[in-house]
Amino acid sequence: MGKTSTIRARIKPDLKEKTEHIFKQLGLNTTKAITFFYKQVELKKGCLLMEPFQIRPPSRRFPLPDAI
Repeated sequence: MGKTSTIRARIKPDLKEKTEHIFKQLGLNTTKAITFFYKQVELKKGCLLMEPFQIRPPSRRFPLPDAI
C-alpha cells in the first residue's frame, strides 16, 4: 500500500455506531467509507449532498459591469 494520511474527526458516538453498522452491511469499514466519500468529492469537484455549493466555473451569461 502507498503512503497514507491520518484523519481525525470528532463525531457523536450514536452516529458513529449507527453508521458503522450500515457500513458493515455494505461491506465497508470506516476507512473505506471515508475514502469513497473523498474520491467522489474529487471526481465530482463537489459533493452531491451539498449540490448548491459545488465549485462551478463563473457564469458568462451576463456581461461584466465594465463591458456595459
